[in-house]
Amino acid sequence: MDSDDRAFRFINARNAIDEFDVLGEEAVLLKVRSELKSLVEEGDMEACEVLGTYLSVLRGDHVEEAVRLLSLAADSGRGAAAHNLGTLYFPLDKSLSRKAYERAYELGTEQQICSDPLWWKRINSDDSRAPSQSPPISDAPPASAPQPAPWADTTESQVYSSLHRSSPFPERCSRKHQA
Repeated sequence: MDSDDRAFRFINARNAIDEFDVLGEEAVLLKVRSELKSLVEEGDMEACEVLGTYLSVLRGDHVEEAVRLLSLAADSGRGAAAHNLGTLYFPLDKSLSRKAYERAYELGTEQQICSDPLWWKRINSDDSRAPSQSPPISDAPPASAPQPAPWADTTESQVYSSLHRSSPFPERCSRKHQA
């Protein structure tokens, strides 16, 4: 399959997902599968990741196929697939979830998407917090507080006065705001 056809299939699949509210779950699933099936069969790991992720969101009867596709993609080095696999496993098997998040961390994905990339290390078998919820606060020292913008203390009158002086049409500025 040439790269233009591959790109066209991904665009069609993503457009179908964007039209979920209009088309409905089954129509979108059929469209996404039809667009990505040949790519998945050819071993395209991005297609496995996209289809697996979509199926993981649907859950229900699609969990086994989602696990298979996401596992293939994660095993090939796709970190987002490993993260999504961890999210899919979370309510089912905490130890498998942890392993998938660990793989995502090894691939650099957790560092890119989480403020605390090691949050998954605190998943216990009795932990009921879902991965989509806020991760626990890190033991790392807090980042320095952001500095206020230079204009933070500026009054509205000062802003309008500044605009009036720099405006090519000062007569359009309200006189009540002039300094």
